[in-house]
Amino acid sequence: MAAVHEDEDSEGGGEEGVLTPEGLADDYSDVMDDSFAVLKRDILGDYEPLPGDEHPPSLDDPAEARADDGEGEGEGEAEGKEGEGDAEGEGEGKEGEEGGDEEGDEGDGDGEEGDDGESAAAPVTTQWEEFSNKGGVCVKKGWKSDNEVAPIFKAVGIIPNCTPEDVLHKVILNPDDAAVKVWNPTHGGNVVICETDRDDLRHVRLFINKQDGGVGGLVSPRDFGQLSAWEKDSNGRIWYFSTSVDDDSVNEPLPGYTRGTLWPSGFMLEPVPNANATRVHYTMHADLAGSLPRFIIDLAIPPQMCNFFEGAALVVSKKS
Repeated sequence: MAAVHEDEDSEGGGEEGVLTPEGLADDYSDVMDDSFAVLKRDILGDYEPLPGDEHPPSLDDPAEARADDGEGEGEGEAEGKEGEGDAEGEGEGKEGEEGGDEEGDEGDGDGEEGDDGESAAAPVTTQWEEFSNKGGVCVKKGWKSDNEVAPIFKAVGIIPNCTPEDVLHKVILNPDDAAVKVWNPTHGGNVVICETDRDDLRHVRLFINKQDGGVGGLVSPRDFGQLSAWEKDSNGRIWYFSTSVDDDSVNEPLPGYTRGTLWPSGFMLEPVPNANATRVHYTMHADLAGSLPRFIIDLAIPPQMCNFFEGAALVVSKKS
């Protein structure tokens, strides 16, 4: 499905005024890269490898989640060339001595960039604490150093008798609202504006997500204008994120809904070695907006995240 955008430079509904699946992936490539990086940092910050996993994911390998599309291989080759031979290292040392003055000048330039705040920005850290641990699902609550608006939650657990692909397609991306409600009872449906082919290596979707009221009526219906994407790494892990975006086609809240904000949140689905099971890492970082006290957030989000694991197990066990 494509969405038509009003464009002053476009006359008569020309191509520049139409959002196409191909254009969607191009227009939001930076958002996708940044969101995957945030998701990876949030999940792997206190990651515990599975027993028997010979290739655990690493924060030091940002291309790992895109290894299937060739970026990881190219970067690996480049890194290999940089490290070849002691002779190269000696040569670089000589160049460093001869060009000391030039490097000094460049150093001054780097300092100027720091004045802009980019190179001097402090890394984002998250202070995690265990929120709950029952039924084999551990939920942690954290506060990010760059965000005091709302806490982030992370749930980790294992879903038996399924692959990461099962969890992605039968649960997370299932177009049947009834199936989604099994694991997310407040799900009110999605209004899909545009999406790429679901069989693409990097599936991208622009949509409005509707959430019915919850917590015994204390939370009224919310909606979120979101971009989501998923991709698979060379070790069989699937990464899926969703985040709020600024796009004319999703900016206006639907009638009867309060517009919330979703910062990069999502899933990492990894196969359990020597078992037909998937370990799920699930993050949720959202501002439900309105005038909700913080304890309501604790009553609304973590229970829904825990319900995911039980509901997903039910959904994947059903024969399609």
